[in-house]
Amino acid sequence: MMLKQCKVSGDLPKEDDLPKLFEWTDDNCGNVMAINEIDDIVHFTGSKFYVRKEILCVLEIFMNVYQDEFDHDKVVNKQFILMGSPGTGKSCILALICFYVAVHYKRPVVWFRQVAGGLYPITTRLFYKGKYYDWEDAKGEIYETLYNAMGSSGIDPIKCWFCLDGITQDKVIEKGWFNQYKLLATSGQFSPKSGAVPFVKMCLVPYWRQKDLEDFGRNHMQMSDVDDRLFVSGGSLREFLSDDAKTTVLLALKEIEKPEHAKNLLTTIGIGSSKQIDRIRMQGVQDRNKAEHYVNVEKWASCVMSKFALQRMAAMMSPDFFETLMGIAKGMKDDRLEGVALEGHFHSSVRHQRSILVQYYKYDNVNRKTVHDWESIMRQEMGSIEVNGPSVVKCEGGNRKECVAVMESWASNPSEMDYWIPATSLCETIDAVAKWTLPGKVVRFCFLQLTKATIRKFDADVLWELAQPFVNWQLPVCYIALLPEDPDEDKRLRFRMNPVEVTLQTVLDHIPLYVAHFQVASQLTSG
Repeated sequence: MMLKQCKVSGDLPKEDDLPKLFEWTDDNCGNVMAINEIDDIVHFTGSKFYVRKEILCVLEIFMNVYQDEFDHDKVVNKQFILMGSPGTGKSCILALICFYVAVHYKRPVVWFRQVAGGLYPITTRLFYKGKYYDWEDAKGEIYETLYNAMGSSGIDPIKCWFCLDGITQDKVIEKGWFNQYKLLATSGQFSPKSGAVPFVKMCLVPYWRQKDLEDFGRNHMQMSDVDDRLFVSGGSLREFLSDDAKTTVLLALKEIEKPEHAKNLLTTIGIGSSKQIDRIRMQGVQDRNKAEHYVNVEKWASCVMSKFALQRMAAMMSPDFFETLMGIAKGMKDDRLEGVALEGHFHSSVRHQRSILVQYYKYDNVNRKTVHDWESIMRQEMGSIEVNGPSVVKCEGGNRKECVAVMESWASNPSEMDYWIPATSLCETIDAVAKWTLPGKVVRFCFLQLTKATIRKFDADVLWELAQPFVNWQLPVCYIALLPEDPDEDKRLRFRMNPVEVTLQTVLDHIPLYVAHFQVASQLTSG
């Protein structure tokens, strides 16, 4: 009777119309799978699913847990919990699994879904005998009714897949559902009691890496503003796709009132609390290629990946915070995050008046395959800059046009500030502009590109657009690619722009190009 009265129902997709997710291999990474048939029913997954290495590891773990149940019809008394930061794809993975279990293995699936913020109605779905049924279920009464009805209908509830999506551990306990689900996707912290640990498998769905977000955005979503989106979103796909990501991050930052609150972003403290900080706290694993790290909490790490968020935290946080973040990034082998943390560390060092020593060479700007005396070209101009004392620091410019306006204002009034941080991504070319005194007591406006990489993307048009106001006022400028000093190697000699040679004549005529390394006060004293 209950099924006949359901107002939203229909046929489940045929097996050939669903992705064969448990057959995916490393060769599928970077591919986009069509999931139109799923989105037509659930209306939240989108029509495309991007396969990344992290997904393969999660699916591998899931199948290892339930292989006997699927292959030999043995009941596996284990609850599988998908954990991780908001916006990493947990709900979408759960959706794929629910459809696969119902269609391929022909198991009944009952799926309760709740979305924070009320963007979608709270629903319970039933997949049964090739059909789907959909109810609005604000209180979870339909879910409970279906659970209780399975036994009286001759279906063993243990063999039915009861799944919860978007519900916290506290809510599970409040509703008394702790024994009434097999699969759970939650953004909150989950701490099973010691006696329940053997019956629970917690699996982390890590944040999105830069390479995957860039590939998905440029090649599959035809986005033209990938750099700007990544600047705000960090490793969250949800915020990467959202046009309101800045608002989300700003709301989260309002909850960070003290340095100790910010330090919690690099731990698991407060995960799943009423605060919004999980929107900017990402979670990852030490080695994304090792499936065992996804289920070992000692191999999990928390971090902040949004440059937009970190720039605003630099005024509050000491350089030590960013040093910790760099260590976390290095532990996860995430070069992009390590570079972001490096930028934050440098900005914070300036704000907190740490002494900084910058030692520079001229950038050779030649093709080294044909020009062999490139090192002598670099040594034609060399020198050092000592940065210390108070600086007026501003973080302004929400887009490229606004950044140019800031430069025009500064050029007309050079004493306005000493150090500027763009509040947007400038094609990953300029991370700061500093008013520094170079040898000969020449004050220059130095356009800085902070990087730990020896090859770095460079856009001469962006540099010229920002530097032109100073040139118009006949103020000296320069560009400096700025790397952290490496005690084992002078990486200045290996640094290459991408493209290697700057050919824009206005830049060549007006902007000296340098590559430098730097040390901050703690390094100087220890060295």
